[in-house]
Amino acid sequence: MRFAFWNPAAARRKFRDRIADSIRKRFPELRIESPGDLDLVVALPHGGEVRLALERGYTEFSKSPSSFDDIAHRWLGAIADELDTLSPERALEALVAMIKSQSWLEDQIAATRDMDASAKFDLWWRPYNEELIVVLADFRQGIRYLHRSDVRAFDRPEAELESIGVHNLLRRTTDRSVTSDSGLHLLGAGGNLEASLLLDDDLLADHRLTVEGEALIGIPDRDSLIVSASESPSDVFYASSAVSYLFEREAYPLSRNLFVKRSGSWVPLDLGLIDESHPIPNPDVIDIHAAKKEGGTVAVMLIPSPLNSDPRSVFRLFRKLRNYLDWLGSASYSEKYGSPTAETTRIEVRLHPDSSPEISALLQSLIPWVEARHATLEAVVDEPESNGSTH
Repeated sequence: MRFAFWNPAAARRKFRDRIADSIRKRFPELRIESPGDLDLVVALPHGGEVRLALERGYTEFSKSPSSFDDIAHRWLGAIADELDTLSPERALEALVAMIKSQSWLEDQIAATRDMDASAKFDLWWRPYNEELIVVLADFRQGIRYLHRSDVRAFDRPEAELESIGVHNLLRRTTDRSVTSDSGLHLLGAGGNLEASLLLDDDLLADHRLTVEGEALIGIPDRDSLIVSASESPSDVFYASSAVSYLFEREAYPLSRNLFVKRSGSWVPLDLGLIDESHPIPNPDVIDIHAAKKEGGTVAVMLIPSPLNSDPRSVFRLFRKLRNYLDWLGSASYSEKYGSPTAETTRIEVRLHPDSSPEISALLQSLIPWVEARHATLEAVVDEPESNGSTH
């Protein structure tokens, strides 16, 4: 039970003041302000500040008062890192260029507005392609993404700083591993920076990354870089599947797409937009669906014009088929039709007769893959239309 005279606001302020005293003892030259019960603002020399939100630390302290020294040590370390950035040489050594997604950027903008509607979003970034951006990070004990004010403080051209960031990225990732299986190469470099190796112009010079034809790369999350071993339909399909799997499950997702190199940069293989000129105009639509009298369902995918086996077409076929499987596995489907099984649920792909034979062969090879996801797959080649007339 709590005593009647216990004052939670006073307890929070006391914790805040103890943290402030620890900072003053370690860094007597710094000025500290207390704008809230669990907030501190530490002014840094030559401009800049560190804002400390102590809510989580106070919660930890409330559960275990003996942990105060450990909590204070973390904040002191964060301030020490910030002061360390004031050393130009050290800051340049810690500068790393990284790849992020446009959706990540949008989340950062939204988070800034949620914290303070009047705050100006100041993160430094530049577009890399339609889906990805380049950011600059201070990479020491943790990763701190630089603001434009941080970049200006270097007093160097932004292009030069990015070049230094790429150089440091490569310096940090010299020890790379390659795991190859089922037509895929998975590159490892210790975590955090694998996807950013898209910025390495000599990435594919690694003799272990053998590729037949044009290279296709996936960066489903921050810690993954996948290379398709060839442009064959099966390799492209399974690269697409692996990228989708990791994108949905890893902590720092980036992109579901595959990327190809054009004019020195990696660009999306397919933007996922509606394309009425393609045999699969919209991968996100279920074309036809019908319930069977005896129970179960049939979902029909219509491909009314010839489908080739080029990587983009295979990627769109994967997206379309995966969309069907996601729908069949959804709670709304189960509520209406019951849980899907390979005995009751069929996906029928109706192909134009002039489609590539490699597409038909790919679909046949995917039957076990679809059955493992509780449906059967059937590829049907439509009969060509007769140009003659009947009298």
